Amino acid sequence: MVSPNQSERFHDAHCHREASVPAVRLVAASDNPMELSGIRSEAARAGIELVAVARTGPELRETILQYQPDVVLAEADLPRQSFMDVVAEVRARMPKLACVLFDRIVPDCVIGQALRMRFAGILTKGEQEPELVMADVLAAARGEKRYSESAAVRIHENTSPGDRQPKFTDRLSALGDRQLE
Repeated sequence: MVSPNQSERFHDAHCHREASVPAVRLVAASDNPMELSGIRSEAARAGIELVAVARTGPELRETILQYQPDVVLAEADLPRQSFMDVVAEVRARMPKLACVLFDRIVPDCVIGQALRMRFAGILTKGEQEPELVMADVLAAARGEKRYSESAAVRIHENTSPGDRQPKFTDRLSALGDRQLE
């Protein structure tokens, strides 16, 4: 069953754009060519202009600086440089860049870091339909925040009444082998 929020997001992703409204410019990054192909298809269906893709962190950094997208959709753990490190580098030049983390497994420490870095979204792959991911990209371009259900639950679990920010602890124990390398 589709919740009212999902229905609204689905509508956002499939609304026809007026010719005078510029498309949202997206850069996507994944080391999986099949994932990038799926993102390319869904972006086109949603009227989002996928201006470039990247497969590594350094490639993502250069692509962002070259294409100046509205939104970046990427996995946390890119080869050779993490998405978080790339964002830390480019935010000095592009402070309003909307960043959406999109990964299968998002450890608490990564959620905490994304929140501190003012990411527009934290989405867990497989939790929602692909067109809803594109609705979240459109929302990020409008300055809205979007979180997958599992990310929202973990944010809530790590927030005490009166806290301004969730308290995520034990950074290293939450990292996988590839992230620790």
